[in-house]
Amino acid sequence: ASSSGPPPGFSGAPGVVIAAFSGVSQDHVAQQFAQSEWFRRPTFGDYVKRVEEARKNGFAIDKGDRRHGLTQVAAPIFSQNGQLALVVTAVDFSYTMTPAKIKEVAKGALAFCNRVSLELSRLRLG
Repeated sequence: ASSSGPPPGFSGAPGVVIAAFSGVSQDHVAQQFAQSEWFRRPTFGDYVKRVEEARKNGFAIDKGDRRHGLTQVAAPIFSQNGQLALVVTAVDFSYTMTPAKIKEVAKGALAFCNRVSLELSRLRLG
C-alpha cells in the first residue's frame, strides 16, 4: 500500500452517489467522509445534504470541492437485484459547466446509467 495520502473515500460526486445508494450505515458514511481526500472539504452536514439531494435527484454534483477547477456529475448503475453496481462520473473544467450544461450532463448520465442497469439485468451480469 502506498502512503501518498488518504484514499478518495466517499469524496466528490462519485462518493456522494456511493453514500446515497450503497445502503451503508450513516456511521460508515461518516467514517469514510472523515478519511476522504478533498481540495475544499465541505462540512459533514453539507455532505449529508448532498447525499439527500442525490437520493432525490438520482445523481450528484461536485463543483470543484473534490478537485480544484473540475466539476463532477455522477450517477449510479444498479445490478438486477437493485444493488449499486457502478458509478459513472462525467468531469469537465468548472468554467465550462454552466447550470444548463450540468443539467444536460446529468440528464444524459441518468439515461446512460438506466440503460446500463437494464442491460445488467437482462444479461444477469450484476
